[in-house]
Amino acid sequence: MAELSDAILVEHCRAGDTAAFSLLVTRHIARLRRLLLAVIGHPAEVDDLLQETFLRAYLNLDSLHDPSRFRPWLCGIGINLARMHLRSLSRKALSLDELEGAAVAVLDSRPSPERTAEQRESSTGRSIQPIHLRGPRLPGSR
Repeated sequence: MAELSDAILVEHCRAGDTAAFSLLVTRHIARLRRLLLAVIGHPAEVDDLLQETFLRAYLNLDSLHDPSRFRPWLCGIGINLARMHLRSLSRKALSLDELEGAAVAVLDSRPSPERTAEQRESSTGRSIQPIHLRGPRLPGSR
């Protein structure tokens, strides 16, 4: 079965032959790995993208109009997944300076304790008096 073309293997897959898809995976995994590594640049993330690419290809074989174009179709799925992955990383990634700036903005937006006391005084009409604690008198003190 290894000498069969991609188009014939795709037709076998559509008929329910999972061994045919296994051959397609074996045939194209090395090329797809190199392609995804070139796009992503991180070997640790390539395996997840490979798995997702082959899964989506398997689940969507019926949408492949020209079975002889399996390899470009598969690579297109992989590239699209890699781009989506990179976009999600760029949304999540913040530099340390951005994080520090966001923390300062959050802290600066809170009123100071003095301002909070002033706001309470104005809303209740009562002023807040400082508390003076008296300790025990020591002998010889007034």
